[in-house]
Amino acid sequence: MGDNVVHKPKMELVLFMDMRWLYVIKKGKRVILAIRAIRRKETKVCILTYLLSELSSLNIRVEKLYLDREFFSMPIIRWLKVLDIPFIIPTQ
Repeated sequence: MGDNVVHKPKMELVLFMDMRWLYVIKKGKRVILAIRAIRRKETKVCILTYLLSELSSLNIRVEKLYLDREFFSMPIIRWLKVLDIPFIIPTQ
C-alpha cells in the first residue's frame, strides 16, 4: 500500500500595527473614503501617498489636508509641499 501524504498549505502571517483612514466631514457626517492597514516598517510618507492616490482615483481634489499629530515630520511636510497640498498638522 502506498502512503498518502497530505501537505497543508503554508500560511503567511502579515502583522498589522494599526489602521489609517482618510475621510471627509460633510454636513456633520464622517464619510470614509480610503482605509489602509499599516505594516510594521511602512513609512508615513508611503501611507499618505497611498491614501492620497485613493482620492485621486475618486476624482476628489484636496482643498486642505488635516493630519494627526503623528504625521508631523519633515519628510511629510516636504512631500506635501512637493504635491502643493495645503495642510495643517498639530505639533506636540
